[in-house]
Amino acid sequence: MSTTHRARLGLRRAALLTLALCGWLFAGAAVQAQNRIFFINVDKAGAVTDIEGTILDESKKEVSVRPLKGNKLVIAADNVIDIFYAVGKPDLQAEYKKAWDADQTAAKTAGAQERKRLLEEAIKKYQELYPKLDKEKNAQRHVQFRIANLSAHAAGADRAKLFASIDLLEKFLKEHPDSWQSFRGEQQLKLMKGGK
Repeated sequence: MSTTHRARLGLRRAALLTLALCGWLFAGAAVQAQNRIFFINVDKAGAVTDIEGTILDESKKEVSVRPLKGNKLVIAADNVIDIFYAVGKPDLQAEYKKAWDADQTAAKTAGAQERKRLLEEAIKKYQELYPKLDKEKNAQRHVQFRIANLSAHAAGADRAKLFASIDLLEKFLKEHPDSWQSFRGEQQLKLMKGGK
């Protein structure tokens, strides 16, 4: 076998190895960039379940998901608790995760003062993130909803903040009447307006 022939075989092997590696990296990135859906699983006696997958469709009635494993799943909107959306850019995903973590920590905190501080921190992080998600419409819509929702929880007895959070929820519902979040937003707004 000539030196030239060996060199060509070496280049072909290197090219195939590079293609295989790129395919593996892109496949890995696709697996990491999945949405995470938290919902009340009626098939498991109302247990809270979370799955990762691709969201196929969202509406006021339901969210359709193709899980990483298994068949298509349709979840009634009133059973959806939350969705952590996958966003394309790693730096945005990291920023979104920080806001979401602050949101979750606030929800688990018992002390009223500390909870209010954490809610305000989460709102601020979401507000900073919101304009950066202009190419990620589902995530941007959800961040808008979280800002309105958390603002209502953070308002407490402050009537000015309460009315401002009502305005945020009404704006969200006007802009996204067919979203899965609208079910929760409408419920929250009814409760808040009962005291208005």
